Amino acid sequence: MPLEKIPEMGVLVDISSYSNIDIRQNDKGEIPIINKIENILAECLENNLISDATICSNEAQSKALWSIREAGAEVKHTFVIFYYDIFKDTIEKLKEKDLALHYLATWWDVLNYAKKTSKFDNKTLASVEDYLNNPIDWSNKNGGK
Repeated sequence: MPLEKIPEMGVLVDISSYSNIDIRQNDKGEIPIINKIENILAECLENNLISDATICSNEAQSKALWSIREAGAEVKHTFVIFYYDIFKDTIEKLKEKDLALHYLATWWDVLNYAKKTSKFDNKTLASVEDYLNNPIDWSNKNGGK
């Protein structure tokens, strides 16, 4: 069995039936439906509605994940190229699960670079910093749901 215990509820989201617009990278290099799913999962994790989440972007990743879980592997480290670093307790929550997160860059790195290079006006930089400090409040104030 791939999970230690049977959860009270599990959800499988299959995005293969979405339109090509939703599952194709946009001009920012993002996949819109994945962004939507990540935002929902982040909010659920933040509010302790879920305790674990994994997103696979293709069938090969999905099969690999299930193979690892079914083999009983123990994961102690995870690595991402870009870590959003917008929810302050994420690292601590991972540590509580005995999981270390390793990453190369965060939104804070991008903001600091943008400040140093003066590529954006102060109002834009302040808005980005407000978002990074409290993404849920910022989203609510700026038309998010």
